[in-house]
Amino acid sequence: MADSKTEQNVAIIGAGLDGLTLRSILQKHGLEPIVFEREPSATHRQQGGTLDIHSGTGQQALKEAGLFESFQSLARHEGQDFRLLDKTGKIYMDEITNQDDIQRPEIDRGDYGNSC
Repeated sequence: MADSKTEQNVAIIGAGLDGLTLRSILQKHGLEPIVFEREPSATHRQQGGTLDIHSGTGQQALKEAGLFESFQSLARHEGQDFRLLDKTGKIYMDEITNQDDIQRPEIDRGDYGNSC
C-alpha cells in the first residue's frame, strides 16, 4: 500500500473523447496525467464519424469533468433522428427526435478534441 507522500504517475493511452475526459477528471482531483497519442495532431488525419454521447454515461462523465457546457455548445441533437430506407428510397422508419430530448446527441470527434 502506497503512503500519502508517494507520487502518483498516471498515463492515459489515447487522446480521444474518453482519454481527454479522464484527463480532465483526474486534473480536478489534483493529478497531472500524461496523455499519449500516436497521431501528431488532431488534424493529422480525418477523425472518423460522429459519437453518440448518452445521458447516463458519457454526458455524466462530461459533467464530472466540467466539460458539459462545452459539449452542449457543439452537440447536434438532430443527430438522434433515424430514418431507414431501402435501395429504392422507400421509407420504413422515420423517427424525428424532439429538440428537448438530450438522451444521445451527437458530436463530431474533431470538434470534441478541439474543445478540451
